[in-house]
Amino acid sequence: IEPDDVTPPVLGCFYIKPNFPGRCSHVANGGFIVDPRVRGSRVGTLMGACFKRYAKDLGYKAAYFNLVFESNQVSVKLWE
Repeated sequence: IEPDDVTPPVLGCFYIKPNFPGRCSHVANGGFIVDPRVRGSRVGTLMGACFKRYAKDLGYKAAYFNLVFESNQVSVKLWE
């Protein structure tokens, strides 16, 4: 991917939030997306490592991903 002179490319992004408010707010939830042009370059692996660190720093005790389907082998492999 070639960035233009002004804006570097966004390779991926993720979020961290409580999985459920209230009694389960100590459990993090997250979502990830990687630009298809850079899949396989370990961007997701780096974001996963950042997610774990940031979630811990934010006080979460666990993480639960509600929408990781068995058919999404890339995501399953990332977290195994």
